[in-house]
Amino acid sequence: MIYNIKLLILILVSFTLVFSSTTFKLLNYNIYGLHPILLNSSFKKKNLKNRIETIFEESKSFDIILLQENWFYNDMIQKVMTDHHILISEKTNFFIKKNNYRSSGLNIALSNDFDIIHNEHILFSDCNGYLSNFNDCFASKGFIYALISINNYKINLYVTHLDAGYNIGDIESREIQLKELSNHISNIKNKYPMIISGDFNINYYTHPEIIDNFMIKNNLNILRWDKKIETNEMIDYIFYKSGKKNSINILKFDINKEMIDKSDHFPIELYFNLIKNEL
Repeated sequence: MIYNIKLLILILVSFTLVFSSTTFKLLNYNIYGLHPILLNSSFKKKNLKNRIETIFEESKSFDIILLQENWFYNDMIQKVMTDHHILISEKTNFFIKKNNYRSSGLNIALSNDFDIIHNEHILFSDCNGYLSNFNDCFASKGFIYALISINNYKINLYVTHLDAGYNIGDIESREIQLKELSNHISNIKNKYPMIISGDFNINYYTHPEIIDNFMIKNNLNILRWDKKIETNEMIDYIFYKSGKKNSINILKFDINKEMIDKSDHFPIELYFNLIKNEL
């Protein structure tokens, strides 16, 4: 009799754990949203606005959308994604007046089912290159942080874009930027799950130690989407960790095949559950 009661309790616990979860679709994508005169030759031949608008249209099916390099199309994303909350990084360290047209290129788009509890946009204190070395000081790079909630679940969310380039100045700037991102992460004390994504411009195939140290310092897991495709470069990342109150359960991740030809980066999609740890 006691055994049967214990078995029943175990079944009920398992049922609760499985059916208290909610499934979400997330997309991370560097959309290559530069001004037309700055695009490489293969993309200059394409209809730029149509390409960007198509990305926004095809992204609408995702619950969480984390974008980089949307420097000139914030009006468009708000017009297309009317069923999403759009966070736009309006800060800039460049002399062009900040407005809704130009920003740091970062967006977080959340389906209207989400509530945004708190958000911040942080500019990195260091960059390398104005008229050289990928001109990163014109880019106002940094990160957006948001604490979001849905159905009594809460998630810490980051999207970021680090300095590009290969010389010593670029490497030193990225080191400073990564440290500033890590410092912000370490100051998050709310114990909710966390997802960090973006274009880190650090190739895991040549400098795995930098990424590994970042993960160890912040207790993060990594999605090795590069195993899904033949490549010798991975500079776009999705990191995650569970919280004390909720766990992140990865269901599926892959390269989005429909959008793969619309940028010079890979669109990474993630399907996951949030599961309550406490009964």
